Amino acid sequence: MRKRLNQLVNSNLFELLVALAITLSIGLLVPEICLPHNHPLQPVVDGAQNGLTLFFAFELGLRYLAARRKRRFWGEYWLDLLALVPMLRVARFFRLLRLLRLYRLAGVASRNGLLQRLLLGRASEYALVVFFLLFCLTAGTLGLTHFETPNSGTDKLSQNFWVSLFTVAQSEYASQLPDSTGGKLVLLCLELSGLTLFAVLTATASAFLVDKLRDGTVLQQMHLEDLEDHVMICGWNSGLESTIKQLQQHPNFCRREFVVIADRPELPELAEVPYRHRVRLVRDDFTRIEVLQRCNVSQASVALIVSDIAEGRTRQDADARTVMAALTIEKLNPDVYTCAELSNAMNESHLRMGQVNEVVITQDLAGHLLARAAVSPSSWRALHELVQPSTTRPGFTSYPVDPSLVGREFAQLVGEWIARQGILLVGVYRPSGQTLLNPRRYQLEAGDELVGIPAEPGK
Repeated sequence: MRKRLNQLVNSNLFELLVALAITLSIGLLVPEICLPHNHPLQPVVDGAQNGLTLFFAFELGLRYLAARRKRRFWGEYWLDLLALVPMLRVARFFRLLRLLRLYRLAGVASRNGLLQRLLLGRASEYALVVFFLLFCLTAGTLGLTHFETPNSGTDKLSQNFWVSLFTVAQSEYASQLPDSTGGKLVLLCLELSGLTLFAVLTATASAFLVDKLRDGTVLQQMHLEDLEDHVMICGWNSGLESTIKQLQQHPNFCRREFVVIADRPELPELAEVPYRHRVRLVRDDFTRIEVLQRCNVSQASVALIVSDIAEGRTRQDADARTVMAALTIEKLNPDVYTCAELSNAMNESHLRMGQVNEVVITQDLAGHLLARAAVSPSSWRALHELVQPSTTRPGFTSYPVDPSLVGREFAQLVGEWIARQGILLVGVYRPSGQTLLNPRRYQLEAGDELVGIPAEPGK
């Protein structure tokens, strides 16, 4: 249940719903503060705010139930909990605490893939300054209106906006001092905010805040120890970008987080990867147990160990590191589905004994493909198209055997599936790990999977 709640609260649709609710709540603050008490719209606005507050309380309750570490929940959402105080109706000025949800809105917006790619560069500093300035102006305008001219209409909003703007820009009040204590406190906060904004613009506070932004307080959806059902990748080579691209195009992997453990300064741009923001780099040695545990290997669903020949390693050294990492991962999490890449077949027996699920021998595979290209160019090109699928050109796909198909011969299904569904069946994968190619007389059994090639869309 906790896993399902975690997937729900971190889904794009739920985040979008929260962002819309926050925007509506902040927008309703204007009529809530400006409209007279006897205005006919005031009860409607109050009712809408109460409904939104109940929604935020329900949302935080779901996040609390989905959190693996409750202490981290209190540390991350304490501002949102403060924003629920107006629901208690202790004092009317507490309704200004709803402005704290603007920080949540920034967090939700930053998890958008396109915006994240923009914030990975120097643009993050400008975005931080713009957000901070908008927060100060919004809080200052509504705060002055609430304490100085409450329930007097929207006439004073424009004047209070310009007062807030010049106060932040000059770090001093540019007009007559407010009469109320609350108004004086609002101006004091605006002046302090102006000093902070100046520090950000001079890159003193900017470096600190942007580093906090990139370290995970906003940009990263979850901390490493909170990851679940993620894909762990050990090492890096030139073909891994294509691997991540194909995985993220699959419906079972498009919403998963990817953790790459490699001793390299940074990841490439990954321009072809659909969800670049879901791939994060851990610069460390993937053969160390503490590194794997820090990346929450116990909750990972898939582990890929690639042949990494960086830093002048030989292929034999890379294979030895692959074997060590694969056996360690299987020991730490026997339920993980492990796929390991070796340069030669000498160490394959060690991985098979260690219960590694799949072993790919790249040198043997490359030699076979090269031989097919020389002997039969047409078959090589067809194989090349199958192993490099795209959104318009599907590759091999597996289909679980329905109970109604148990006992039927493979040859009988080939004609039926190609005629009805356009799927060309080529073989059967058995639970024992054996793959049967075009087994005409084979009778299907429970647990088998059919392997086929789906038709291209529109053809």
